[in-house]
Amino acid sequence: MLYRLTFFLSLSNVYAQITYIQQPDEKMFQDAMELWDKEKFAAAQKKFGEYIERGSNGEKAIQARFYQGVCALKLDNSDAETLISGFVQSYPSHPLAYESYRQLGHYYFEKGDYKTAVSFYDRVDMQPFSS
Repeated sequence: MLYRLTFFLSLSNVYAQITYIQQPDEKMFQDAMELWDKEKFAAAQKKFGEYIERGSNGEKAIQARFYQGVCALKLDNSDAETLISGFVQSYPSHPLAYESYRQLGHYYFEKGDYKTAVSFYDRVDMQPFSS
């Protein structure tokens, strides 16, 4: 009986430690998204970068890479196209890959580079939007 109680208590300590370790990553991602929503792109880009550097995996890590690149576009950073192109190369079939092309198209359109804008708009998959 004492053995079972000790085993149970040690399992709950391990679970608590795992939860504690995972929680900061989740909070960091949420903080980055809040900064994005408030259009604080420099701070959001930094948070997304920190989240990625922690080695997080899964859907949120993919989203963090996407938002990091789009923040660079919004800030007119010189590495923006490289970040977004890297995202698209890493996740070519992800729905955000098409959004990446749309964002690049919009970026170049706003700069008046219509030929480049069209080349990115042409890559957007319109299938999800057709009825």
